[in-house]
Amino acid sequence: MKGTVVTTWFSSIKDLYGEEVLTRALEANAWERDRIINPLEEVDDEEANRIIQAVAKQMDLPVRDLWRAIGKKNIYSFF
Repeated sequence: MKGTVVTTWFSSIKDLYGEEVLTRALEANAWERDRIINPLEEVDDEEANRIIQAVAKQMDLPVRDLWRAIGKKNIYSFF
């Protein structure tokens, strides 16, 4: 997955659920909290999915509902 897409997802998570939720999910998956994702970087799909799953678990949401919320928020990111 391209870094631009993953960065947009993470930004949406921060806006929806707060930075601390994202930080806990990143750290649970051995990512540095201040990691900078290069827009052209290829982020492993499985890594990104594990982080999404960690956020869903924290928020007590089904993963599909989290994806729907992220998708709705992402629409505004491109306008």
